[in-house]
Amino acid sequence: MIEAFERIAETEDAIARIRRGDTSSTREARFREASSLSQLIASSVQRQAETTGGDGTGKYVVLYGLLLVLRPLLTCVLHMAMLWGLWHAFLLLFSS
Repeated sequence: MIEAFERIAETEDAIARIRRGDTSSTREARFREASSLSQLIASSVQRQAETTGGDGTGKYVVLYGLLLVLRPLLTCVLHMAMLWGLWHAFLLLFSS
């Protein structure tokens, strides 16, 4: 898994260099060794945050829409379960 993170970060470095117009080879970027995994992940997250530019709000809109739909549905399911349990308690109480 660590190797996967390293490869992802190295690929992102190469892409960032290409976008900036840096002419260093991607092979050099691929075989460059990072000082530590935490720095590698932190730099990757920072680059991603700089390049998104507010494009991540769509997922929150979708999650909010799902919340608006699923909350009443969950409420109905829980009420039906409660009524089902009360019905069985009523039957047990009066059938004995």
